[in-house]
Amino acid sequence: MVLVTQVNNVDWRVSAILATSSTAVVDAPVVSVRLDITRPEEAKPSPVVFEASKDKFDVLLSELKAARAMMGELEGE
Repeated sequence: MVLVTQVNNVDWRVSAILATSSTAVVDAPVVSVRLDITRPEEAKPSPVVFEASKDKFDVLLSELKAARAMMGELEGE
């Protein structure tokens, strides 16, 4: 039997950083993500929190879509 980590919940938001103390204008979107996951060896969910630039989030989303498509092919969808 293979035990895998389970994603229980996903929360996300997009924020726009308009300026910082070192740069007058940034105008860059940032994606904040919180995943509540349950690992096979743990009984309770634990949070995983990260932030990514729009470009990095686009790469992550593309990779997740590809993984989902591959899993669907394995399941015969």
